[in-house]
Amino acid sequence: MEELNVNNNSSIDHTDPEFRGWLQDMLRAGPVTVTFEKADGTLREMQATLESNLIVETREKKTDRVKKVNPDVCAVWDVEKQEWRSFRWDKLRHISIKL
Repeated sequence: MEELNVNNNSSIDHTDPEFRGWLQDMLRAGPVTVTFEKADGTLREMQATLESNLIVETREKKTDRVKKVNPDVCAVWDVEKQEWRSFRWDKLRHISIKL
């Protein structure tokens, strides 16, 4: 199995809308390992996905309120924690995709 690695030292602009769309397509196809800098400055590695058959909603919706979309943030399903998580696009440090 091959692996595609992209890190913040590459020539790819992690804030570019085309890159964001590509990564979201990869997340919809299956798990992607993302490493990002948390607000406290530590690095976090996460198995993330947007693949619908891997997302398990276990909680009832508490409100009908619609959360405003923040274009600077990518919301993903954490495969290991089985919960929604997010990271800031400008804090993305590395991605790894098994091909």
